Amino acid sequence: LMDGERIKGVLFESKEGRKAILGQVFIDATGDGDIFASAGAEYDGTMDPNLRSSKLALVFRVGNIDYHKFRAFKGKEMQTTSIYETGSEESSYAKLMGELKRLGGFTVTMPTSRDDVVWFNNWIPGLSCLKVEDLTQMEVSTRGKMLMTHKFFKENVPGFEKSYILDTASQVGTRGSRRLIGEHILTDEELRARTIYEDSIALFPPLTTNASPEKPNRCIPYRSLLPRNVEALLVAGRCFSSDLVANDIMNLIPPCVAMGEAAGTAAALSAKEGVQPRDVDYLILRKHLLDQGVSLPDLL
Repeated sequence: LMDGERIKGVLFESKEGRKAILGQVFIDATGDGDIFASAGAEYDGTMDPNLRSSKLALVFRVGNIDYHKFRAFKGKEMQTTSIYETGSEESSYAKLMGELKRLGGFTVTMPTSRDDVVWFNNWIPGLSCLKVEDLTQMEVSTRGKMLMTHKFFKENVPGFEKSYILDTASQVGTRGSRRLIGEHILTDEELRARTIYEDSIALFPPLTTNASPEKPNRCIPYRSLLPRNVEALLVAGRCFSSDLVANDIMNLIPPCVAMGEAAGTAAALSAKEGVQPRDVDYLILRKHLLDQGVSLPDLL
């Protein structure tokens, strides 16, 4: 519901029928930019099929395994520094995973906090999280492959003999779609340069364990949460204003949590002071974020 360029409310459907939520300030945390797209904000929907963010997922966990037995079977492969447990080409495990991959199953396992539970991750290409037909296809086909993957592990991989599928994701995991074209577009070049902004809303450490301590952390500016042409709106999460590569790097859970805290704090200040989100005083926003324990760079 728009009043010129300002959002006045959001319509939604539920078991109680159609209703509207009215408010002073709104935060689009849909991940896909559903609100800002409906409001007429500028966005970029192009995707690079080679990037992680273009691939969907339906993850699941397998329980009642013997992780120590599984680990012994994989042997020295467990010494990898990657969080993903992939095998060397010479190992028996790798040969099994090659066979499973040819069958269309899922080969990436990740440890959990329990020795009797393992996590299966996946990256499904060629589907759009903005299309209901693609999401339905993803649900049906991936659950079938999940059953086949578990059967294969149970019959062929030591430690999985008495296992069962513990649970699956409640819905399809979607990693990327619309990206806001905001007051500032965060770029891959800026991340590589470790650019620090006057309006940074969070700091993020390097994702690799061998990063140089001399290089500062990555930042996201407040302006990347602000649409250019829609008022009373903030954006938080993976649909923030960024280019393809920067989004692929920074749309993980920790940055999305930080953007949510910053957007929520800014929205509260906007409503309290009676100003638009783009007019919130950054120094005041910064003070509140620091008081909340957020790590921020020193002002330039």
